[in-house]
Amino acid sequence: MSQNYTLQNFEQVKDVIKYSKTIHERLRKYYQSLNENDRPEREKMLLDYLIEKQVQIEEVLSRFEEVNEQSILDNWMQFTPKVDIHQLFDAPLPQAEISFEEIVQLADLYSHTFVEFYKEAANESELPEVRMIFNNLANMALQVNRQQNNAASFNAVE
Repeated sequence: MSQNYTLQNFEQVKDVIKYSKTIHERLRKYYQSLNENDRPEREKMLLDYLIEKQVQIEEVLSRFEEVNEQSILDNWMQFTPKVDIHQLFDAPLPQAEISFEEIVQLADLYSHTFVEFYKEAANESELPEVRMIFNNLANMALQVNRQQNNAASFNAVE
């Protein structure tokens, strides 16, 4: 899963969207790889939920590309994020021996990282339409985080 990535300078809005989609896809694949191991039912349920959330986010990001005007997606940005999402993947990720609590912590870390990433992208843009796109993505990441935490709490009770 680990690859060498450096902090990226995004030139256009569509680059940021494409990068986000790639990271969500990698995260989904990571959750799927964890879910292939023999796990307690509550961990499998949580991982199934996390996988489904990543699929939904990937679909939302694809729709952003479809419904936004090309001129907005082609908008130039000088955005070099302080948040390097790839660094989270570069750290050795636990595989089979990850606990329920560690899965919850990892999902929470990724959600918060995405919120910061999108907020930073919003602040880097001059165009209100572009700021709105990234603020909406930040809000979506916050909502997903709340839903993940609720799902984890529900599974922890069982």
